[in-house]
Amino acid sequence: MKIPALVVFAKEPRSGLVKTRLSPPLSPKLAADFYRAMLSDVLNSTARAATVLGATPFLFVDPRGALPKMLEHAPAEFVGLPQEGAGLGARMDQAFEHLFEKGYSPILLRGSDSPGVTVQAMKRFLEALKTHDVVFGPDSNGGYYLIGMHFPEPRMFEVALSNKEVLPRSLEVARGLGLSAKTLEPSFDINTVSDLSFLKLGAEIDEARKSVAFATHHNLWRHLPA
Repeated sequence: MKIPALVVFAKEPRSGLVKTRLSPPLSPKLAADFYRAMLSDVLNSTARAATVLGATPFLFVDPRGALPKMLEHAPAEFVGLPQEGAGLGARMDQAFEHLFEKGYSPILLRGSDSPGVTVQAMKRFLEALKTHDVVFGPDSNGGYYLIGMHFPEPRMFEVALSNKEVLPRSLEVARGLGLSAKTLEPSFDINTVSDLSFLKLGAEIDEARKSVAFATHHNLWRHLPA
């Protein structure tokens, strides 16, 4: 019987490297520290989901030199690996290919700036993969915060990323390949200060408690329109 894999894709929380669209108004350091809080929430919820679902959690890190330090701050269950490839799509494809080769299936891959995703949601994604080839979690910016598959298909990652057409184009590619695709409940990711509104609305979500606490402590809410 194959073991499911839950994958978190993350960057080193370094000033000027992550969440650059939050600066300004946030300083590069504050944006990186905020990202670190979101990543902590994502790692903790993914570790809990892995325990509940009998899955193995993986942390894929960029750049590779940051892997040892980032693993030190991740729950002990995580297996750490470097991201490999030129461009995000290639790195995602490589992660799927590597884990499929190791015998893991199905595989869910999620980003590190979507702290509102619940354990129950990840369970529903795995359930959907019993009847569909690929599943997506739509985000608030036209892309997806999670993608899941139970066999490799590199052409799914040839879609240009980081734009508002990512999800529609990905669904179009899936249909063109004859794959059955399903979108499940939407969630939010944090790329700009306006996205903080989603976090504030989801302040009661237990999975996002560190992100909310950080935003509250530093009064990031003040950057939202009145």
